[in-house]
Amino acid sequence: MKKLILASLCLVFLTGCTKKTATETSCTISDATDSYSDVLLADNDRVTSSVTTSVTNFSKAIEDGSITATNLALEVEALSTALNAIPGVTYTSSIENNVLTDSTTIDYKEADMDSLIAEGLIQGDPDAYLNFLSLSETVSNYEELGLTCTTNKR
Repeated sequence: MKKLILASLCLVFLTGCTKKTATETSCTISDATDSYSDVLLADNDRVTSSVTTSVTNFSKAIEDGSITATNLALEVEALSTALNAIPGVTYTSSIENNVLTDSTTIDYKEADMDSLIAEGLIQGDPDAYLNFLSLSETVSNYEELGLTCTTNKR
């Protein structure tokens, strides 16, 4: 699940445009201890903003020595510093009882695609794609990873 959450943070592709109306799409996946959701607002096929929220239980990893609670907190702090330095990106997190709850909000109208790619928030080569995030490609990629997506008109 943790690998899926990390992979899904990096799964978004930049592509062309198709005709759609203004929508809100919610994609989610969860198991007994972890959950991940991404709410995408889009105009036509262009994603204008997203709010990604995940809850990850690190208790087993801490118990087996894969990571310490201190190292987890340091890694989350470094991630927060890096992401909050990107214009258009806001990252918040909390750790309670070895459970990390975090949220990343991206305003794609303000965010620089090259920075998003460099930080691993989206995948793609800025020279090979148009300069926006495709809702249809993002949903397709999420569904391939096992997420359930629902779309509503705004």
